[in-house]
Amino acid sequence: MSTAARQGAEAVADGDSAERPAPLRPGAFSLTVVAFLVHCLSWAGAALLISADDVYFTTSPVRAWTQLGTLLVAGASGIVLLRTLPLHPRIVLSVITVLLFVPSGLASLVSTAAGDSDVGQMITAYLWLLRPLTIVAYPLIVAGVLATILGRVPESAGLANPHTEAAEPTPHLPRHRHASLVTAIVLIVSALIIAVTFAFEPSGGSFADVPASSAFLTACASLTASTAGLYSLYSLTRNCIADSAPGSPPPPRIAQVLTAVTVVCGMAAFMVSAARMFGDVASLYFGPIAGPVGMGGTIMSSVLLSVLIIRSVKR
Repeated sequence: MSTAARQGAEAVADGDSAERPAPLRPGAFSLTVVAFLVHCLSWAGAALLISADDVYFTTSPVRAWTQLGTLLVAGASGIVLLRTLPLHPRIVLSVITVLLFVPSGLASLVSTAAGDSDVGQMITAYLWLLRPLTIVAYPLIVAGVLATILGRVPESAGLANPHTEAAEPTPHLPRHRHASLVTAIVLIVSALIIAVTFAFEPSGGSFADVPASSAFLTACASLTASTAGLYSLYSLTRNCIADSAPGSPPPPRIAQVLTAVTVVCGMAAFMVSAARMFGDVASLYFGPIAGPVGMGGTIMSSVLLSVLIIRSVKR
């Protein structure tokens, strides 16, 4: 190969590597999991505080400042989840995160300070319109980002370019068989807990009719299922990297889809269950559809994802 051709091939390889960031290392993955848990807890706490405003038709200064703090923590942890994305998507999603969480956190403070002012009430109305997007729509962004960054494999796992010379081999990594099996068991157990507790809930009535112990178990199982979904996709990706043979297939696309569904539905089920623990603190965000959809989606996606893990380990 001539020098010019070699330089051109290197330039293409550099461009491909810029388009395809490297998979997460164990330390970066641990930070991602911690950021996800912090985001879920602060996001659900902010939703409960916002629901209290809707139920009692008033906002106390303490509750308003607490809302701001929890939403700022949720937004900051959401930005941490974006850190390994390519530059342009990271900038766009970071701006969206700031524009959603900061005004949503300021809404109650502006409402308290505005009083009966027409201008203040108009600003408050616009800020309150962002809250459904922050609480309901942002988990879709979180799920898509996590499924993307955890499902990345290096370019060397694909077919080699015949015009390039001896590419560097992918670093050998041990297959995460035992971790994958443990993750599958955790997913199945979480799905069983959600299914059993949901089956014994009253068919009708208010949130106060649900026992606090049942709601607590469902909340813990839902959050555990979402976190286990992240571990499952990460272990599948690491197993593909460990194969390191030219032409080794990446994790199946269905694994990323199931992980995203587990994260979204798990967050919804966690939020609904946390609301039920506090009885009447429920509003539009915790409507009658959110519970069955979140819990049912978490159960189905967890079971399917565990089956996919077990099949991949047996290869």
